Amino acid sequence: MHEVGHARYSSLDVEPEKLNELKKNIIEKYPPANSGYKRDDENIDLVDLLSLLRNQILAATIFGILEDARVEYMIMEHYRGVRADLEEVRHKMLLMREMPEDELEKFMEGLLWISTGHDPKAELGLDKTTIGMLNSLQDKLENRILTTESSTFSSFEMAFEIYYSLEEKLGPLDEINYKMIKNIEYRGMDVGATGQTDPMMTKPYENVIKNFIPETEADLTADEDRPKEQATDKPTQPFENNWRVLGSYKYDEWDSTINDYRSEWSTVNEMEPHGGNTAYYKKALEHYGNEIALLRHTFGLMKPEAFHRMKGQNDGTEIDIDAYTESLITKRCGANPDDGMYIRWDKQERDVATLFLMDVSASTRKILGMDGRSILEVEKDALIIMSQALESIGDKYAIYAFSGKSKDNVEYFKIKEFDERFSDDVARRMSILASESNTRLGPAIRHSIKKLEKAGARTKILVLLSDGEPYDRARGEDSYQGDIAQEDTRMAISEGKNRGMHFFCITVDKNPGEYLNNIFSDVGYTIIDDVLMLPEMLPLLYKRLTT
Repeated sequence: MHEVGHARYSSLDVEPEKLNELKKNIIEKYPPANSGYKRDDENIDLVDLLSLLRNQILAATIFGILEDARVEYMIMEHYRGVRADLEEVRHKMLLMREMPEDELEKFMEGLLWISTGHDPKAELGLDKTTIGMLNSLQDKLENRILTTESSTFSSFEMAFEIYYSLEEKLGPLDEINYKMIKNIEYRGMDVGATGQTDPMMTKPYENVIKNFIPETEADLTADEDRPKEQATDKPTQPFENNWRVLGSYKYDEWDSTINDYRSEWSTVNEMEPHGGNTAYYKKALEHYGNEIALLRHTFGLMKPEAFHRMKGQNDGTEIDIDAYTESLITKRCGANPDDGMYIRWDKQERDVATLFLMDVSASTRKILGMDGRSILEVEKDALIIMSQALESIGDKYAIYAFSGKSKDNVEYFKIKEFDERFSDDVARRMSILASESNTRLGPAIRHSIKKLEKAGARTKILVLLSDGEPYDRARGEDSYQGDIAQEDTRMAISEGKNRGMHFFCITVDKNPGEYLNNIFSDVGYTIIDDVLMLPEMLPLLYKRLTT
C-alpha cells in the first residue's frame, strides 16, 4: 500500500515558476560554485534543486521523511478503512526502533516520529533546542504537509527550510559525517535513498527521487520521455449541445476490492437540456389520451379527503356520544372508564416525494416492435403519462436522467425538479432527451439521494428506470463493471436506506442474470418483459408503492 501510495500521490510535475523561485532562494544561501550537479534553468526540476545542497544525502533523508508522511496521510484520507491498521502498525514499529547516539541522527529520528503524529521517545535524550525545533515543525507539518492540498513540492520546500535551520544550529552540514537513519520497516527502504551511503556514488540525489516518486524510474535526464499528466475529462455532450451545466459534484465510490470507499472518486455533472421544442411531448399526450384520462380518475381516488373524523380521542371539538354513553355504563359497573370521549377532525395529506431516475445509456437506442420506437422513447412516454397522473393527485415528484462517460463525467440531466411546476420547459427537456453513453449508476443514485434529502416529505422514494446492469469504461481508468459496479450501486442504495428512503427498480432487461438480485434484493424490483407495456405499468406500480 505504501508503494502504491507513492505511485499515486507523488509527482515531479511542478510549475517552472515555483522551481525557479526556490532555486533562487537556495542559490542565495549556497552559491553555485560550492554546489554539485547543476543544469540550465529551462530544464530544472526537483532533482536539480537537490543537487544544489551541500549534504545531498541529509537533504534527501529530510525530504524522504516528509514525503512518506504526506503520502501516508493521503492514503489514510482517501482509503479511510486502512487508517486504524496503518496507525497501529506504524506506532508499534516506531517503538521497536534503536535509539541513535549522534546529535544530528537524534534530530532526524525525532523528525521521523513527529511526521507520523507521535512525540519522540524520552530515551532519545533530545536537548531543549532540538525539542523546540521539533515542536515548531509539528505545526508546520499539520498546516503544509498533512493536508489534501499538499504536493511533492510542498515536501521539498519544507525539507529545504529544515536543512537550512539545521545548518544554523550545527554549522556547515557538508562537514558533518551523517549516518543515514533507517526507515520504518514496512516501507522497505532507507529514508530518502536506496541504502547506499557511498559519498563517491554518481548523483545520489537521482536514486533518492527514484525511490520516492516511482513514476521517474525511467531516465531522469530525458524530460521529453516523461509521461505527461492527462487533463481531467470534462463534460463533452453538454458543450456540443450548448446545454447549461448547473454544477459539478464529487462523490465517494465503494471499492469492493479494498472493502473501503475511494474518496471523491467520481464527479457528477448536472446539466439542463437546452433548445428544441415540445413536439415529442405533445405527440405522446395525443397518443395516450385515453390512458391518461383513466389514470387521472384512478389516481384521484387515491387523494385523501380534506379531513378525517377520529372518534374516541382524549381531546377534540365534539363530544363522542357513543364513547360518553359507554363511559357512564362503565362507571355504574364500578370500573374506570377511558378518557377518550371526544371527536377530533384531522387534516389528512399525502406526504410523498418521488424521484424518477431514468437510464439514458447508449443501449436505450434499441428499437422495439413494429412501430420503430426505441427503449428511450418508451421510457419517456412512461414518465410523460406518470407526470400527468401525479399532477392530478398533487404528490411531489422530480424527474432526472443519467449516463456515464468516465468517473470524471457522470452526466445527470435535469428534467423536472421537486419545487418546479410542470411547464413547457419540462415538456421541452423531456422531448429533446437523447441516448448518451454508459451506466455509472452509483454516483447517479448518490446525487439523487442528495436531491431527495431536500424534498421535505415524510415518505421519500427513488424509482429507477433502467434497461441493463451498471457499466462504465473510459480510457486510462479502471472499468466500472461486474462486482465493482454492483457493490458500489448496492452500497449507494444502502446509504439512502440509512436516511429513511425507499428504492424500487423497474427494468426492461428480459435476461438480467444475477446482477438485479445482487443489487436490489433488499429494496425491490420488477422486470417488465414487454417494454411497450411500461407506459401503462409505471403508474400502476407507483400506486402500489405509495398506498
